[in-house]
Amino acid sequence: MKELVDSKTVKLVRGKESSNRDRYSRLLRYIYLIDNTFVNAEMIKQGYAYAYTKYPFEYMEEFKRYEREARENNRGLWAPGVCEAEQTKQQEEILTI
Repeated sequence: MKELVDSKTVKLVRGKESSNRDRYSRLLRYIYLIDNTFVNAEMIKQGYAYAYTKYPFEYMEEFKRYEREARENNRGLWAPGVCEAEQTKQQEEILTI
């Protein structure tokens, strides 16, 4: 995340389906760079975030596809030996869906 946004101007966009804040009072926003790079999606594509799909949202199918591609290509968190416990948990969740 730091490499993507450090010292750059970002635009925060409220999702169509989203409330303003979550139950912990965290601001819910999509993040874009001035060049229109979609930071949320880029983090998932690079394998440094996963698609949180407990609640439906505007980009859910895209984010799920990006995560699947990151897993299949062993990027970031999905690289061999990285976060193996998390990978096992995520695989079990996929199998039960």
